[in-house]
Amino acid sequence: MIRIVKTIRKIKVLETISPNPSAGIHVEAKATNYQKEEMEDEEDETNYDLVFPDKYHNPNIQNLQQVVKQDVTQDGKIIKLFEGGKREIDYPSGSKKEIFPDNYQITYFVNNDVKQLFPSGKEVYFFSKENATQIKFPSGLEVFKFANGNIQKTYADGMISSKYPDGTIQNKYTDGYKEIFHPDGTLE
Repeated sequence: MIRIVKTIRKIKVLETISPNPSAGIHVEAKATNYQKEEMEDEEDETNYDLVFPDKYHNPNIQNLQQVVKQDVTQDGKIIKLFEGGKREIDYPSGSKKEIFPDNYQITYFVNNDVKQLFPSGKEVYFFSKENATQIKFPSGLEVFKFANGNIQKTYADGMISSKYPDGTIQNKYTDGYKEIFHPDGTLE
């Protein structure tokens, strides 16, 4: 039995080739776990930006909700509970966290960084100074999108795929194998 790992259309595929005496050679291709991940919303590079879903950040809805309870903790945090179930925590440092009833959370830091936690388990962190975004998906996929347009994906199995603004894609596999796809179709 021979195993071959190859990339087809940016998707890592494991092929198992085994001799079959009655039919010659049998080839079975099986996609690795992250092929399935890529085919979902994680492949859509527009999901690699910091976004403010209207469901949570619509000013028309936010302004209608009244504070029903406010507490100040011993360490100086101000905790507000709104009639719609949203909680806000203002920290003495100047940071602010909002927690919504479905457990969507957003934290605004004093250095202008922003952290979001979605009910699905997706986590987004925006680094303001670097103008870069880090996204962690529940599947284990971690994506960095940099200001220069580079996108680096680290998969749960350790494979790293980097996409550059010129269209070049570089894949580094956990076994040390590296391949580079150039926009002109050449492979190194």
